[in-house]
Formats: sequence, structure tokens, C-alpha cells
Amino acid sequence: MEILAPTCPTRFGFNSATILVLAVIKDFILPFSIISLPELYSDHNPVKLTFHLKFTTLHNRVTTHTDWTKFQNYLKNQIDYRPLKINSKTDIEVAVEKFTKNLQDAHRFATKTAKKSTATDIQQNFKDLIKTRNKTKKAWQTLRNPLIETELNRIEKLIKKLDKNSRQEVQTEEIEALNIEDGTLWRKAKDNACFPKAWKSAGVVPILKLGKDPTQPENCRPISLLSTLSKLIENFILEKLNVHLVKNKILCPEQFGIRKSLTTTHQLLRVVAYITNGFEKGECTGAVFLDVQKAFDRVWIQGLIHKLIRSKTPPHLLQLLKSYLEERKFAVKIGNSISEGK
Repeated sequence: MEILAPTCPTRFGFNSATILVLAVIKDFILPFSIISLPELYSDHNPVKLTFHLKFTTLHNRVTTHTDWTKFQNYLKNQIDYRPLKINSKTDIEVAVEKFTKNLQDAHRFATKTAKKSTATDIQQNFKDLIKTRNKTKKAWQTLRNPLIETELNRIEKLIKKLDKNSRQEVQTEEIEALNIEDGTLWRKAKDNACFPKAWKSAGVVPILKLGKDPTQPENCRPISLLSTLSKLIENFILEKLNVHLVKNKILCPEQFGIRKSLTTTHQLLRVVAYITNGFEKGECTGAVFLDVQKAFDRVWIQGLIHKLIRSKTPPHLLQLLKSYLEERKFAVKIGNSISEGK
């Protein structure tokens, strides 16, 4: 175990200067630096602890550029836009596999390796708004003026709104591209309560945990990469499910994670308020925190379906969720090698 502290004082009194901010590390093998920042807004200096994490993984990062005009022209020549004759789940699977393959082939045809660029695809007004936000935030941190804080909050809300609208437009455009004259593949899949198998396969990329032995598989964190089309459809399913859950008040009020307009930060504030209230009454507060290992992998599918039934989930949504959860597969990818699907 090692104690880290800056070489300069972190607190300045009238007749003294001391180091009050410390850090404790154990078995940390990477280089680091710790300094006291001379920003005396109070009698305490902020301390900056930097870990120089420079390490490589087994995966090569390649920057590519896609010519979307070529992409569109390729699809125009390859896709038959006549109405699909879909009468069964098998027809859906065939149509989805063919559609997905056409997209992948078009992307490979229109994509080439490009030099790494730091440019971002953010609209100019969005960039300007972020710059204004950063300047306003710095001014508020320096002056602590309530009027500046109000302006900062207004800008933050505007940024979130623009970002949400931009994301929604992109998703809408991509889904609309699935349109067939008499309906979409999504509508066909929903009506037949079928989530296509082609969208259930995940590519797992192992990422080495910090400071761990790369020769041991358990020291890698598996990251599952799903089809973009699959994730788009997941958003639609989630939106429909959330409407049902909120409308019927199924979720308990104390749940803050993975809920719209709520975060775990709100839950933390609630706990702090609860503890503070106990202190004011002279009471002691006890807490138990549980962390379930591999929580998502341990979900009891049949039990989850049973809960959805008891929650009176609409039948078509229930069957679609059941199809989504069953018969999922994955393959591990390391470098250019891919394992068999399981």
C-alpha cells in the first residue's frame, strides 16, 4: 500500500500551510503524477491526480471513410423494391438476412481505409453552443453569480434538447429506409411477434482490465457488439414498453436507473437526503449495497416473462420480447480471428 500526496501544500491558513489531501493506492504498477493546483478560490487547493495509462490491446484500430453516394447507388442496383410477400416467420428471417447482407455488402463496397482525423461531425451551431456553455461554466465557477448559474442551466437544457432531436432524426431516417411499399420489415416482424435471428447475434470483443495479466481470460472484460439495425429496433421496443410501464405505474418510485429523465445521481441525492434527515433527528442510518456478479447473464428468462404477463403487457409486445430474449448467439473476435457462434 502506498500513500500519494503533492509536494506543495493543499490548505493555507493564516499562519500555516499543510497537506490535507491524500490518496491511497495498492499494487498499482503504472506511472502517475499528483500536484496541488494554485487556484485559491477558498483556503483549500484542488489536487490533480493523473494516471498515465498508455497500454495497447490485441485489437488494431482502423479509421475508415464511407462514400455514402456509392453506398446508396450500390443499394439501388442490388435491392428489389417490389412489395415483399411475407406470410410466415421464415419469410421474415429470409427477408431480414437478405436486407442485412445487402447493407453490409454496400458498406464494404463504399468504404476505404482513411487517415485518422480529429474532425467531428457536429453541426456548427451545436459546436458554438458547447463553447458558450464552457465559457459560462468557467465564469460561474469563478464568480459564483446566481444569474450566471441560471444562464448555464438554460444552455445545458438547450444542448440536451438539440442532441436528443438530432439523435431522433437520425434514427427516424434509418428506420424509414426499411419501408417497403405496403409496410416495413419492422411492422411485419411486430405483427408476427418475431425478432429476426440475424439481429440476435453479437460479436464479443475482450478488453483487458487495467493492470491485469493478459494471458488469463478472466482478466478480460467482454464487450458485446450488436447490429446497428438491432439496436435501432431495441429502442422502439423499449419506448413501447416504457409507455406501458409508466402508464400503469408498474415500476416502483425508488427505481432511478435506466429510466427517462432519471439517473443514479438522483438516487444518490435521495440517499444523502435520507441520511441527513436521520442525522437531524439524532438517528443512525444503516445501508446494504449489493453487487450481483454477471447480473444480466443470470436473468431468469422464464421468470421475467412471467412478470411481464402479470404486469398485463400487451400480447404482441410480450411475444416480441420473448422472441428477442430467446436463441441469442455470440462469437468472440480477437484481431482477425472469430470463434464459432454459440
